[in-house]
Amino acid sequence: MTISPADNKTRYCSISLLAIIVFCLAGGHLVHSQESKLVTAIIQDVGGDLDKLDAIIKQHEGLLGKYPQGEFAATIMFQLAELYEQKANLNFNREMADYEKALSKFDLGELAQEPIAPRINNSVTINYLLKLLADFPSLDFRDKVLYKLAMAYLQEGNRSKAQVYFEEIILKHPQSDIILESHFRLGEFFFDRRDFDNAINEYSHLLGKWNNPYFDLALYKLGWAYYNTKDYKNSIGTFIYLLEDLNLVENANSVTIEKSKTDLGQEAIQYISSCFTEYGGPDEAKEFLKTRKEKPYSLPIFEQMAKLYQKRNYYAEAIGTYEAVLEVYPYYQNAPEIYRLIIENYELDDRVQDANRAREAIVKKFGPGSDWLRHFIDDEENYKKCISLVQETLIYLGTYYQAEAQKTSRARDYQLAIDKYNEFLDKFRFSDQAAKINFYLAECYYNASDFANAAEAYYDVVTKYDRNPFSEDAAYNRILCYYHLLGTDVPMDSVTIYIDEFLGTGEILTVTVARQSEIDLLRSCNDFVLIFPDSKWLDQVLLKYGETLHELKVYRAAIKAYTKVVEIGPNKPYHLLAAMNAGQSYFDGGFYAQAEVWLRNIVENFPDSVRYIEKAKKLAISAQFKIAEKMSDDEKSADAASMLRSIADKTDDDAFRERALFEAATQYQKAGNLTSAALALERLATLNPSSESADEALYKAAGIREMNGEWRLAAANYLNLTEHYPGSEFASRSLRNAAVCYESVEDWIMAGRLYQQFADTYPSPSADLLECLFKSGEMALKVNNSSGALLAFGKTIETYDRMQNQGAQVDIYFVAQAQFMIGEVHYEDYRKVELTPPFKPNLEKKIDKLKQVLNDYKDAASYHVADWTTAASYKIGKSFEELVRAFMEAPIPDGLDGEQIEIYKANLAQYAKPYKEQALQTYQKNLEQAEANNIDNFWIKESRKRYEALLVELKPDDKKEPSPPQQNNG
Repeated sequence: MTISPADNKTRYCSISLLAIIVFCLAGGHLVHSQESKLVTAIIQDVGGDLDKLDAIIKQHEGLLGKYPQGEFAATIMFQLAELYEQKANLNFNREMADYEKALSKFDLGELAQEPIAPRINNSVTINYLLKLLADFPSLDFRDKVLYKLAMAYLQEGNRSKAQVYFEEIILKHPQSDIILESHFRLGEFFFDRRDFDNAINEYSHLLGKWNNPYFDLALYKLGWAYYNTKDYKNSIGTFIYLLEDLNLVENANSVTIEKSKTDLGQEAIQYISSCFTEYGGPDEAKEFLKTRKEKPYSLPIFEQMAKLYQKRNYYAEAIGTYEAVLEVYPYYQNAPEIYRLIIENYELDDRVQDANRAREAIVKKFGPGSDWLRHFIDDEENYKKCISLVQETLIYLGTYYQAEAQKTSRARDYQLAIDKYNEFLDKFRFSDQAAKINFYLAECYYNASDFANAAEAYYDVVTKYDRNPFSEDAAYNRILCYYHLLGTDVPMDSVTIYIDEFLGTGEILTVTVARQSEIDLLRSCNDFVLIFPDSKWLDQVLLKYGETLHELKVYRAAIKAYTKVVEIGPNKPYHLLAAMNAGQSYFDGGFYAQAEVWLRNIVENFPDSVRYIEKAKKLAISAQFKIAEKMSDDEKSADAASMLRSIADKTDDDAFRERALFEAATQYQKAGNLTSAALALERLATLNPSSESADEALYKAAGIREMNGEWRLAAANYLNLTEHYPGSEFASRSLRNAAVCYESVEDWIMAGRLYQQFADTYPSPSADLLECLFKSGEMALKVNNSSGALLAFGKTIETYDRMQNQGAQVDIYFVAQAQFMIGEVHYEDYRKVELTPPFKPNLEKKIDKLKQVLNDYKDAASYHVADWTTAASYKIGKSFEELVRAFMEAPIPDGLDGEQIEIYKANLAQYAKPYKEQALQTYQKNLEQAEANNIDNFWIKESRKRYEALLVELKPDDKKEPSPPQQNNG
């Protein structure tokens, strides 16, 4: 016989219902727990099949309808309430599944309108339960019905209704086994409403029975409620009680509502920690927990407190908490981590120095030989961790202070870094990081300018450890240290040192030095070349080596070091520098021919290296200068001049060209080739007119032209200088010298013009000004320009007088000469007046001019310049003699016979005699003054001649006064 699914359902429902009836007819009242288990079994069997569930509900309702007042009616109603509750849950779960699918579609944009979340509907269950309470007021499991009703409302979210029925359970059924859960549920209601005082009251009802399933959770919520009312002391006590209970009854049954014992314990620790952060802080926690330090929760409380403080940015309190841990647990296995956290909080609080002090404490507490480390001597893993931590800490402190020093350049920071690195090396000299730390130590010494200790530390890096990543740099930096020390140490008596394997050539280098720093530098350079022949620093080391040898004047060895750099290859950065230095060493060593060849090769092979090419050219030319100098010393002036002229012709460097031409001119002069000397200097001025030496070149060229008698060429050079370099120190002399040159070729007009130009251009008081004013007058006389001459001579005297008034001190030679020349001009006019008829007016004119001339000469003599005083005196005598001549050569009047003519002449001679005598006296006085002043010149010689002649002419004669000569008017 085949049984259909419908028959199966009917059969199942019949069996289930029959079971219920059997229980009821047995005469016992079914307790709630038994009823719940039966319904639970039905529900498990039905699973999620609503049809089966509906069939069972239908059977129950049918049975209830058939026996509405039966003894088991209340039980069936209660079961129907539970079945409908299950049906509501199944419907709700299906609706939720549909809702979640629809929501996903909405999120994907497949639905335009957001779906509405479903809500559970326990209305049928609630109605059955309410009816049950109404129909069976004396029901013996009424508390269970009230509980089920409260939970149904709670599922629907109607907390107020649920609260009413939980309170009714408490009020009317104080002995119910649901009473504790009811208190707990009410406590939850109050807690959620933040009515913490009522919540505390409800939770407290559960504390009397520690083994009830809600005990732990009630303690937890009670502690939480105390916490929220800021009753931190009770909160701490409650949570501690909870923690103690959790540890004692780990295996007890406990309903925690989604919280395991572990969760409760962890949260309790969190709240205790939070309470301590609000109540007493680290000190209070330490005092409270140090008597409980063996409890498993004490250390976590400390740690949680520190985390809370740190999260709230209360770094000092976090540090205090960690320090409390270290005090309470002095040998705490994770103490190194605690120190790390202390440091972290110091740094978050920007207390860098405190953080570093904590690091110092790490080194002291956990370093080799410490009590803490001895305590864990058998714990190899922890021992290694501590040693590693101390190493890291010392390295950190060293690098921190080193970085600070690099920023601040403070010697104190460098010293702190040095101390830390030295401490590391003392404690961990066999560490695999020792070479690195030794290198850092050396770097600190170096940056602190303690080059002696730096060199020693770098040397240790190279020699104390196997070849390491720092060896090469250390060896190089050691050289730099000695380079800095070079010349700073106290000199000693000169010693000769020997360096084996010089540059790896097998040769022995012999050097005389006077300082230890020189010895150290030379040896360190040679060591580097031997130990690191493939180093990236090799070219630089060789350069330093060469520079030091060059400074010590060991030029040949320096050249070898530089040549090694050159041989490394032209693509290296120091190739050209080394080549240039080699050239310099050739030059400084006096190997000028080799220097020139070497340097010319640089110029030819590296035409694009402008910087070095220019220097090489200059040095090569300098070498040629030195070669020319040697030629000059060997009295090969012509060859020297030829080389210098060649330098000038080939170089495009103005300075070298000037120097070459200047020195070539000197050599040409020494060789006696004045024309070539002058041409070299003139070429300089022509090629480099803007040169600072162009004016001097022209001046010297002009001087050479003068020496060679080439007056006009000399004058041209002087005038070129004057015109193009008016500010030159040679300008004024050049203008005067040009005038002299034209005077030398008797170009009086040009000479006079230039003398006057000098006076106009340089009017400041000077002897040259007076000379040129005078000379302009002299040149005027040369061309018979008497008026111009008198003007110039007068200007000379006028200028002198002005200078005297201004307090200027100048030579009066040309002033006296100018005054004399004025007398000379007037003398010529005086001499030209003849005593011809009409005799009287001509005689008066002659006498007037004589007076003028005499005044002029007397003024000249008044300057007391020997030349012109003697000249003036002489010319005064000549002026008297001129008058005598005029008398004696006067025409004889017409109509006189021979005897009358003789008488007339005799009378004239007698009339002129006094003037002749005055001339004699003048000459005599001039001679006497000359003798007194030890003067002997042209004018004295002429005065002596005239004096002697007049003595003869005026020999003793008739003393009769002659009558004035008579002349007729005809």
